[in-house]
Amino acid sequence: MKRVTVPRCSSSAVVRMDKPHRLLEGVGPSIAAPLQVNFTPRQYQLELLEASLKRNSIICLQTGSAKDFIAVMLIKELSSQLRKATGGNRLVTLFTVNSELLVLQQVEVIRIHTNLNVGQFTEECGSPDGFQSSLNRSSCQVLVLTSEQLFQSLSSGILQLSSINAIIFDDCHRACEERPYQGIMEFFDSCPTGGQPHILGLTSSLLVGKFLPSNLEKMLNDLECTLKGSIETAINVQSVSRYGTKPNEIVIECGPYESSSPCWGELLVILKETLGNLEKYISNSSSGRDDPTELPRQAIQEAIRAFMGIGPLGLKLMVQLLLSEIEKQEKHSTSSFNKLLCTYVCSQLRYARKRCTIECASLLDEGESIWSPKLVTPKFRILLDILQLFKPQGDHEADSTKCNTEEGNDANIGTTAADNNVCDEEADDMPEDDDNEEEEEPGVTGRARRNSFTLCGIVFVEGRFMPYLLDTLLRKFQKVNQGLSFVSSCSIRGHGLTGLGGKQTPAQARRQEQMLRRFRRHETQLLFATSVLEEGVDVPRCNLVVRFDPPAQYPSYIQSKGRARAHSSFFILLVDEAKRVGFAKDLEDYREIDNILQSKCHFREADSGGQLDIDELDGLLPPFLPSKAEGSPKLTLTGAISLVNRYCSKLPSDSFTHLTPTWSITHSTDTDLYQCTLRLPINSPLRDPVVGPVMPSKKTAKMAAALEICKHLHSAGEINAELLPVGKEMILEHKELKADLEEIIEGEGRPGTIQRRQYYQKAVPSFPVYTRDGELSASIDLVSSIVTLTSVELELAKEFHQCVFSDVLRLQKPNISFTQQAGLASYVVIPLNKGQSGQDGLTIDWSFLKEVSQCSKSLDHPPALPNYTVEEFSFDTDQYEDAVVTPIYRNIDQPQRYFVAEILHDTLVTSPFPSEKYEKYIDYFFERYEIEISNFRQPLLDVDCMSSRLNLLTPRYLNHKGKALPIGSKQAKKSNAQKRQFLVPELCYIYPIPASMWRKAICLPSILYRLNSLLLAEELRVILAREATIGSVELPERYPYSPLSFGWQGLETLGRSQEVTGQSDAIADTCNHSNGDSVINLDDAPGSEAYSSPMLSDSLHGSLVNKDYGPSPSMVLQALTMTNASDGFNLERLEMLGDSFLKQAVTVYLFCRYPSLHEGKLSFMRSKQVSNYNLYRLGRRRNLAPWMQVCLFDPAINWLPPGYAIKETQHNPFCVPPEQIEEEYPSDEEGVDDGENEFDIGTWQPSPTDRGPLDDPHLPPTIDMFQPQEIDYDSDMSDDNDIYDLGGLEAGQSKSQWSFAVDDPEDVPGLSFIGPRSSHADLPKLPYEIHTQQSLSDKSIADCVEALLGSCLVSCGFRSGLLFLCWVGLKVLPEADEAETGDRADGRESMRYGFLTQPPSPLLGAPESEIQLNQLLDKFGHERFEAIIGYSFRDKSYLLQALTHASYHMNHVTDCYQRLEFLGDALLDYLITKHLYDNYRNLSPGALTDLRSALVNNTIFASLAVKYHFHQFFLYLSPDLFKVIGNFVSYVKEKKEALGMESELKLVGIADTDEEQEDIEVPKALGDIFESIAGAVYLDSDMSMEAVWDVYYPMMRQQIEQYAANLPISPVRELLEMEPETAKFGPPERTMDGKTRVTVNVVGKGQFKGVGRNYRIAKATAARCALRHLRK
Repeated sequence: MKRVTVPRCSSSAVVRMDKPHRLLEGVGPSIAAPLQVNFTPRQYQLELLEASLKRNSIICLQTGSAKDFIAVMLIKELSSQLRKATGGNRLVTLFTVNSELLVLQQVEVIRIHTNLNVGQFTEECGSPDGFQSSLNRSSCQVLVLTSEQLFQSLSSGILQLSSINAIIFDDCHRACEERPYQGIMEFFDSCPTGGQPHILGLTSSLLVGKFLPSNLEKMLNDLECTLKGSIETAINVQSVSRYGTKPNEIVIECGPYESSSPCWGELLVILKETLGNLEKYISNSSSGRDDPTELPRQAIQEAIRAFMGIGPLGLKLMVQLLLSEIEKQEKHSTSSFNKLLCTYVCSQLRYARKRCTIECASLLDEGESIWSPKLVTPKFRILLDILQLFKPQGDHEADSTKCNTEEGNDANIGTTAADNNVCDEEADDMPEDDDNEEEEEPGVTGRARRNSFTLCGIVFVEGRFMPYLLDTLLRKFQKVNQGLSFVSSCSIRGHGLTGLGGKQTPAQARRQEQMLRRFRRHETQLLFATSVLEEGVDVPRCNLVVRFDPPAQYPSYIQSKGRARAHSSFFILLVDEAKRVGFAKDLEDYREIDNILQSKCHFREADSGGQLDIDELDGLLPPFLPSKAEGSPKLTLTGAISLVNRYCSKLPSDSFTHLTPTWSITHSTDTDLYQCTLRLPINSPLRDPVVGPVMPSKKTAKMAAALEICKHLHSAGEINAELLPVGKEMILEHKELKADLEEIIEGEGRPGTIQRRQYYQKAVPSFPVYTRDGELSASIDLVSSIVTLTSVELELAKEFHQCVFSDVLRLQKPNISFTQQAGLASYVVIPLNKGQSGQDGLTIDWSFLKEVSQCSKSLDHPPALPNYTVEEFSFDTDQYEDAVVTPIYRNIDQPQRYFVAEILHDTLVTSPFPSEKYEKYIDYFFERYEIEISNFRQPLLDVDCMSSRLNLLTPRYLNHKGKALPIGSKQAKKSNAQKRQFLVPELCYIYPIPASMWRKAICLPSILYRLNSLLLAEELRVILAREATIGSVELPERYPYSPLSFGWQGLETLGRSQEVTGQSDAIADTCNHSNGDSVINLDDAPGSEAYSSPMLSDSLHGSLVNKDYGPSPSMVLQALTMTNASDGFNLERLEMLGDSFLKQAVTVYLFCRYPSLHEGKLSFMRSKQVSNYNLYRLGRRRNLAPWMQVCLFDPAINWLPPGYAIKETQHNPFCVPPEQIEEEYPSDEEGVDDGENEFDIGTWQPSPTDRGPLDDPHLPPTIDMFQPQEIDYDSDMSDDNDIYDLGGLEAGQSKSQWSFAVDDPEDVPGLSFIGPRSSHADLPKLPYEIHTQQSLSDKSIADCVEALLGSCLVSCGFRSGLLFLCWVGLKVLPEADEAETGDRADGRESMRYGFLTQPPSPLLGAPESEIQLNQLLDKFGHERFEAIIGYSFRDKSYLLQALTHASYHMNHVTDCYQRLEFLGDALLDYLITKHLYDNYRNLSPGALTDLRSALVNNTIFASLAVKYHFHQFFLYLSPDLFKVIGNFVSYVKEKKEALGMESELKLVGIADTDEEQEDIEVPKALGDIFESIAGAVYLDSDMSMEAVWDVYYPMMRQQIEQYAANLPISPVRELLEMEPETAKFGPPERTMDGKTRVTVNVVGKGQFKGVGRNYRIAKATAARCALRHLRK
């Protein structure tokens, strides 16, 4: 045979050859990068639309949505003519269809996407006169009717061509053969050319089936003549054909399989006879039922195709696959006849396989492998030879061989989880248009980097099983041919709804997606596929495309050829010799058709006619040198277009938009020179068109314009000195964002996150405390007199102080001691007597002080007890009134104390005992304790057990959230009588401190803790007043700050008010304790008022405090209190408000400060400023951590009483030495929520020590025996349980042995002392000293900054919030000019900052800008939109900008909506948050945050945009966005309500399974314009947020009230709350059509999959799918 070498310049050749390896000589792969001579092409629909606007056009589109897009966009662009025409000059646009059924469909489409009045000609119109009257009444601007109705209307005079501005003909190919179309066009002959309507013809039937080029050309010419328009290119791949590189097209003739054995001919005859028998059944059968021979016929056809295409080996492997499929079908068939047919076909196939096996063995030599070239066709051998031509050299070969070897036979199926994760992340970022795919970052290595030598190819075949068969054979031949070992291949099998192998299982679909994903990432180099990859699936640019079977139609030919888009690529067609003549004619027709269609494309690019000389082109213009330094980069003429394309790809855009420059070329006939005008996308800061120099050709003119515009971009700061687009990295160097970045230490969390915790030293108005008697109000009064103490008196005072805290309150611990000089708070507490004249009469109660001081260190252990066996006990009532007692016969080491509630004079010790076991009380004590009572006339004492609760900051029956605690079932059943305890006076020891004083002492820890906190808050308030000028430094004398309260109301305390009523009123007596120079007064409050405290609303709004004095200490304290502190208030509400205000303030400043930056850079700058890390850094610089209240106040554990200090000489068993912290406490890398249910790092939970109950089975619950095993429901506070009493100590145990544990995590994330332990060895150690240090995460400091901002905002107003941000170091206000500040007499620090200046109008300053603005406004009818929102714009350019999408390149006078959306997003967030904060104070902070999330999200914004018809005024040019908006609007109208994040969106089952679903997509663009309008109103109203809220509150009021009444949550959160332990979301996967799939696994209940455009949408869809299943 003849050997042919194809020269490099040849684009097509037909050869027949015996040595294919010589085929590509001279045209082999080249490492030279392709020269970009064209800008990135726009989507073909946009080019067709542009052509249809310029002239009458006839467009062929394959899909209905594409036709709808062209038609609707044309109507919108021409709608200004409809709006201007009024009265008798009124115009109408006509849309003609072929059936009345399509009328309603088109009416709905036009109504969805436009705000025009759309009418229709229906049967109700009746006669022409009825239609005329209906037309007049409706004042319709668009009319949809059939072609017949239009012809009749024109014939009867109802419609005149002069009153029609445009006619759109659907299925316009009928115009050549049907009368209505021809009759309509005849009216154009009598109409002047200037008055004729614009014509758009749409069809999808021009390129269906095979046809002759001459017939096609005649049909196109007839259409153009009839419709008076021009045909435009209709196929998507024509865009690639015009702009992409041209592949080397080669046709190879392949001979048949040749063998001396007659067996192969006999087998082929048998298979064809079997197929003929099956076809005879079809012709003889008249039944209308399903064809039972379909599956058997497909099997035989696949077997014949395998034998003819591959040979005996192909037949043998194919039969094995077919038998498996047929047997599956036969097993599930219910028809006996169908089973008979399957049996017949299987027997024929088995016979063919047996004959094939025998004959193959006879053809092979002894020891020869079955995978021999003798057993395959020349076509398959040629394919193998072609692949070997792409064999890499050197290391590439070794790497490829290793990759292929490791993958093995199933390399195209399985991947590791790690591969999936990496693959999915990269796949999600892959652009839909892969023209930029080869762009790589410098330094990229490995499989991500490719050069032209690396094979990337597709082999197209026919038949559903042929791809897998070819892939399998290639792998087999790789084992015997090392020259093929470098190829890593996979296959994608075609599928359908019916037939052999038709229905694809979810597992098969995922496996094929995995194969495609590997091919996209170049893990596999060769892909065998059917026509499924010809169009619509995103694949890399290939350098080899092989048609193993020739294309049957032109679309298949041009689409598969379009896949060869790499530089120096090859498109090879393998043709059987027997089909050579027929295919040669088909190929000639295909090329002629392609030329015809190309000639009809009026915006096509002329072919360059060969390779361009780069050096020659670069010499036409001097290069651009951004820097004159030696060795600096330069931009030449040939590289300019590539840089412009790269710059446009870096501009912000959504997934629907492909930003490309627009250009136009003018040709001077005199000089035969060309000049290009270039305009960048609408959101580029460089908005003016740039005109390049005149050049000798169109291509060089475009290059010259690109070079010129690159110079402008460099001057504007959009391109750096390295000739790269300036991205986000430039922002990091900005002086306002420069920060001292902390080094990330391995093993620790990132700075600013919740994972990293650090340790800080604790910093050393009226408020309530809550005792059993209810709420007590504590206030502080200044003692003006000076008290002088002698050294003896001072020692007595110290002893009294130590007795109170160590003995009375039992706060002495092994690791602390009373050392006043070393204590952090060196003051003592002493008792005072109040005289009649108030404070002036205050004196120290020395007698009481001395009495108590004498009992110091021995309060519970008196030196001697009276012996009543010698002398009868004498009862004195006065001694037991207001007394604290303890029984002397038990709990000797640390006795339980009791308050005497009542002396029971009517119940003596001789009274009957409640139990039958004992007759009297005296009998009980004698028999149980061997104690004889001497005085039988003494009454019993009704006593109350003294609660160990020392944290009185919140009510007993409320947790720190203000929620009523449940009552235990056992306790609820007991009556009040059962809870009473009786003691015998004779057997009790009376403490020297009266009960009224004791109760006051119990309040001391809470009072001093709260006092310290408020003093810290006041200190911070003074700092803010002095440094940030927020409020006054000095306050008026006795300035009345608002009381500190919690805002709880409506609490259910049924059954508990009785417990606090009727108790002793002894606490009402005022007891005064000196605190330095201050006096703390405790005044009684009714117990019932403890649960009806007023809310914080008034103080938050500043109505009780003059805003000129700044935030009150109580407000500042709230901002400093974390949720972990478990106090009655925390920073959550203020933090939520501060967060939204921070975002708004930074956004407004950046928007005004940088008017030329696009939204992408602004968002990046904002994210850096409002990030948790930046706020943490600023908060730490201001040293906020020591002021913060972080831990639960637990006096027995982490509170250091005044005058006490940590022992330095003794090792603290509970604290880790600093040098061991790194080793013993590595940071947790797992993220944890910094919520109120989480514990501090310094907490632990060892098992509590078991303490046996001191009960008697024979005793009733009324006896005085203390039962510590029962739960004390006195409060949720950890120190409220009777756990300090060491009554269970065994003999020899020390009272200094302590044990700690974590209390109930639901209510108290803190520490509790639960009893003794034997040693310290088993106690976990803390990495810090809990008395003097506190642990908090970096994020907590960031939250505190936001909460302090919120306190300044609500107390002092908007300006003070901005000044606070300036104080912490955020730039939100400009520096004031010196001239402005110099005239200020007060010289206040606030005058350093001026006021923001509103940016100039977005309208460009071109001379014709106003005219173009009005033309664009007329396109969507701005008056109607302003009426909808209730606001009239003074500057209409803001409105135009807010409604312009980035894809709408026809707007040349303003920017797109992205910057306004950036601004409006922050404004709406703040306004909604502020409204919720002010009006929904009954909601908890968590509920308020959830409500804010429900009201500020894209779903509700998009649905509200639809509700108020924003979409009808939206200017965009994106086919994909058009489709998504149409689907979403239809769904919202069907639901008839605004959708929220919890809404059950429309579910579309994928593959008829409930496990995988796809939600209706919520277009982000609709939510964006809802926000951009807010930004436009804000700027147009001179930056008035009130104006914005006046517009938006009426639109959102219904949703605000609805969600406040019934709070929604997101589906992801709902699922995680429903299944917190079992629901796990997997990594994202990419589907074949480029979407994202997310799988959620609910253990034990199934796996559920969601599909969406991105990960967020897919995850929410998967969660909805799971919820739908779980609710069944």
